[in-house]
This record gives sequence, structure tokens and C-alpha cells, in this order.
Amino acid sequence: MREVLQNNKNVARKHFEGLVRRFKCDHELFCEYEDVIDNYVREGIVERTSCDSLSDSQGFYLPHHAVICSKKTTSRLRIVFDGSADEDGHSSLNQSLYTGPNLHPNILELLLRFRKNPVAFTADINWLFFKLNWTFVIEILHVSSRLII
Repeated sequence: MREVLQNNKNVARKHFEGLVRRFKCDHELFCEYEDVIDNYVREGIVERTSCDSLSDSQGFYLPHHAVICSKKTTSRLRIVFDGSADEDGHSSLNQSLYTGPNLHPNILELLLRFRKNPVAFTADINWLFFKLNWTFVIEILHVSSRLII
């Protein structure tokens, strides 16, 4: 079993203080960041909590920061969550997660599959991970595994 995550409040606070310094220098960045976070709240990806509930809490905090892509026309700001941030002597979130199978397809195999049929479909699956009802997906997988066996 992997190591249990320890409280990393100090690391998360240092990341946050750096973000606040950046916001003080760039008010436009702050407004864009706030819009993205508000959108995450509306979509149900994150939820607001009070500072009081965090004061004595023994939990794991996921630091985040802004990445700006000035060439993009739709949304130039993207929030990146730092799963590799760790406290000295403790594991990070990334180190504590189990490694799964390689999900990157063999590119040659992928190109050959596209040539098999006269028509190919592609789709933009933006936000799919956040919108999936994982309980439903697990139930489907469970039922299909019983049908196969």
C-alpha cells in the first residue's frame, strides 16, 4: 500500500502567497483566474469552503497556479493543479497514486486504424473527466464484466 498523504498546508500556503504576489502585479490575471475558478464552482468541479473549516484541519491541499497561453483566442488562462508539490520528507499526491497502464496509443497502429474505414469520426471531449458520472460508469463496467464472464 502507498504512503498516506500528510498535511501539506505549509507548501500550499507558499504556493498561494506566490499567486497572490502575482495577482497584485497583474489585476487582469486576477480577474481571469477568478472567472475560471467561478466557472469550476458553477460546473461542480470544486466547491467553496470557509477558512474556519480549514484552520485546524488535517488534510491534503492541492496547490495550483496560472499558465497563460497568449496565442489562444478563447481562454488564454489555464489553471494547473500541482500534484507533484510535496513537503520535505513526505510523499506528493503524484507519488501516492498507483500507476496504471500506458494509455498512449501506438501512433502507427492508430494511423493504420484510420485507414481501415472510409469515414473517421473525432470529437472534442473537453471537460469529459469532470462531467462523467463515475458511479454510473463503474456500474456499467461491473455489469459488462458479468456478461463477459
